[in-house]
Parts: sequence; structure tokens; C-alpha cells
Amino acid sequence: MIIFITGQVRSTTMTTPNSRDDFSFQPHDFRPRYSPDETSEAAYEKDLQNRRFQNRRRRAIQLLLLVIAVLGAEVAARVYIFFAGTEGGVLTMREQKNDYQINEMEEGSRRGGLVRLWTHLRMKGKQPSKEAFNTAKLDSLGYFDGISHDDWLSLKQETKNAMSLQQSLMAESSEMISEGGANIDSNSWWMKNWRTNFTCKNKMRVGGKWICDPRRIISLQDEYQHSVSAGNQNIGDVGNKCIIYISGGSEFEFANQFLDYAMVRMLEIHNEQEVRGHGVKRMKQEQKSYETCEVHVFNPTGMEPPQPREGMVVHPWGFRPTDKASMGSGTDNAATPTFKTILDTITELGHLDKTISILALDCEGCEWDIYCDILDLNASFQQILFQLHGTPSIANEFFTSMQNAGHVIYDREMDPGGAGDVYNYSFLKLAASFFLIND
Repeated sequence: MIIFITGQVRSTTMTTPNSRDDFSFQPHDFRPRYSPDETSEAAYEKDLQNRRFQNRRRRAIQLLLLVIAVLGAEVAARVYIFFAGTEGGVLTMREQKNDYQINEMEEGSRRGGLVRLWTHLRMKGKQPSKEAFNTAKLDSLGYFDGISHDDWLSLKQETKNAMSLQQSLMAESSEMISEGGANIDSNSWWMKNWRTNFTCKNKMRVGGKWICDPRRIISLQDEYQHSVSAGNQNIGDVGNKCIIYISGGSEFEFANQFLDYAMVRMLEIHNEQEVRGHGVKRMKQEQKSYETCEVHVFNPTGMEPPQPREGMVVHPWGFRPTDKASMGSGTDNAATPTFKTILDTITELGHLDKTISILALDCEGCEWDIYCDILDLNASFQQILFQLHGTPSIANEFFTSMQNAGHVIYDREMDPGGAGDVYNYSFLKLAASFFLIND
């Protein structure tokens, strides 16, 4: 009975034409997904172009939103910087006392608000203390105030190593110079001896001469000028007046180019944009004549500059050693001497108690005799630029005396117009504490 019912049901199911178990389907039972027009090549190209257009539009909208976001952030950063500066933030230029912060903000002030904001936040989080730069400032007699303690110690160690090497080289090569003053092996001696022993990272070539950080010379002049304007009684405590002595060696070209550089640098310091971060906006009617440097040119031939200019003073005499008084009057028997000692010169010009920023001397050999007079003036000259001629027997004595007096060599180069024994040297005066280096 059970089998009969099951068979009957199965038979009934098998005979149903539209049953799901019947897999013999006919094409007309289903509608195709796409019509023939929709599957044509033209339809495919149209659909592809439409998809590409949609992708481009989506990317354009994303880019537009990104630009709007960046511009909004830029505006917000500038607003923040402005108010942070007016509240006495780290964006001030005049009130920052070290080159580290000044350099940071000079770079940031030339860029957009986001970069300046990043500089502001970075400086705010790691503002160095004044003590971090005190070592360099003390060792350099106030010249460097933007070098950290660790970097300065590295410079001191490098200088110590260079000086130690020079001592061994001097002992090995002293026989290259004859005691009589004749050159035995001048070229080899210069190649081996008295190379640079101090790294001045911000040295610059001005008027054919290398100067260590001329920016700092002008900054010190600006500090001095502000001190004078403020009526500071202790003027010597703030900044140094920029005084340059030049004798020989295309002196007028060097004087003109240095004065040009000094004016450009002074204008940068007083640039309105550099002080805007503190909310200080200089009035347009403020006088724009800034005193830069006193450049004194000493020319015993009486030659005048091609074009006189403010800041340059020409004196009709040259320098002579103290022990050569016979170099007094000129050949025309004029009452005014054509040569004076360094001491007489700075006394006559009223610079005896001042620091001379640069002495550039090219006197065709007199440097070997006159250097003792310069060293007797102690710390009067901050940088000395010598052109050395020949290789006399006192050459080692000359360099040793300069080193013992605290002058380091930050640049030297062979003069292309010389015969292989003419070298340009640049010295920088440092305090005795610089040379006290612990092992």
C-alpha cells in the first residue's frame, strides 16, 4: 500500500512538464539579460566613456576638496602665527639674541604659513637656552652666538687635532727653509704646512677675500647702533662697531664690494617682514639710512677711489714696522709721512680702544716684519687677512706666533697670480679658553 502511493506520486511528478526537476528547458522560457542593442560595440564604448567621465569627475572633486582644505589650513596657520607673534611668541626677530633662532625664522619667513607654523611649533618645543650657546660666545670673544655647546666642542677638538698634526709636520719639514732666507723647497713646504685648522661654516667670499661669517659682523654693527640710539652707557657690552682696515691688494674693489654687502645685509635685518611676526610694523616714513661700516683704505701712493662713496675713507699712507722708522717720508719730501705704524694709525683714528673687525693687508712682503706689531695690539683685530709672499726662514715663527696669540686659520689658498709661494690666509681671533681642550 505504501509502495503504490509513492509510485503514484513519483509518476505524477515526472509527468508534470513545468516541474523544477525537469531540466529540459526551452530558450523561449527565459528573457536574455541584455538586448542586442545593449551588447553592441557602440554601446560598450559609450558605457566605457561614461565610466571614465565619472572617475575623472570624482577625482576632480577630491582634488578640489584637498585644495580647499590646504588653503583653509594655510589661512588658519597665518592667523595663528600672527596672534602667536603679537603675544610675544618665538617669531620675534629683533628680540631673539642668537643666530640659531634668527636663521630659523629667516628661512620660515620666506615660505608659506604652514612651513612657518611648523617652524614655530618646532622652535617652541625645543627653544635652546642661552647657556647652550654661551661656550661658543665666550671662546670667540662674542663673535659666535649661534653654535651649540656640543657643536662647539667638536670644532675645538678638530682644531686641536689639526694643531697637533702641524707640530709633527713642522718638525719634519723645517729643513725645507734655509736659515739664510733663501727658498730651498718652497712649494713642498707650503703644500705640507699650515693648512686650515678651524672650520667657519658661514664663511663668504667678498671682493676676492674670504671672510668668516660677514653676516655676524653686520649684526654686531646693528646691535651696536641700537645700543647707541638707546643711549646705553655701556656701549661696549652690546655689539661691535664695524671697522675695516684695508691696505693693498685691490683695496678699492674689496672696499666697494664689502660696503655693498653690508648695505644689503643691513636692509635684510631691518626688513619689514622679519619683524612683522612680533606685531611690530615699521612706519613707512621711518628714516631708511642705516650706518653700516667704516671702511678705511690706506694707500701710500695717494691714489683716490674711482668713485667716492659714503662709508669709505682713504688715507694717504701705508703701514710700516715699528723698527723701520726710515720708511717715514715720501720721495717728494712731503711733511706728511707716507708710512705709519699700526699703533700710530689706530691712535690717530681714535680706534685704540675698539675692536677692528677686519684687517686686510697685502704689502708685498712687509707682512713678515709687521706681524709682531699687530700681535702686540692684543685683541684689536678680530679677523686678519694676509697675503704672504715667499718663504722666509721665519715662516714657522710667524705662524706659531699667530697661533699662540689666539689666531686660527679658517681659510688659505694659493694666489693664482703668484709663483707658487704666494698664499692668501684668513685668520680669526679666539679667546685663550678656546685652546683649553681636555683630552
